[in-house]
Amino acid sequence: MRACEAPEQRDARVEQSRLRIPASRVIETPEVLRDRFEEDRHRRAASRANETAEQREARVEEDRVRIVQTRELLRQSNLKLEAFKYDPQ
Repeated sequence: MRACEAPEQRDARVEQSRLRIPASRVIETPEVLRDRFEEDRHRRAASRANETAEQREARVEEDRVRIVQTRELLRQSNLKLEAFKYDPQ
């Protein structure tokens, strides 16, 4: 899990993700990045405007499932961290 990974593991993971990013995106300025995110947001909104009720329900249900799974992972991570807390008494 990312919460308990060593700094070397994090650095390796970040480097791997950088290698997957196209070279043009690595050198984007914050303004270009913001504009690209804004375009993506508008594109998603436009595609959602054309989706049917069934497609929307399916998308919302997928979001709910993903949220529940994320919460469960966070809960489990928290329990693992609680087990390793150091209490010097």
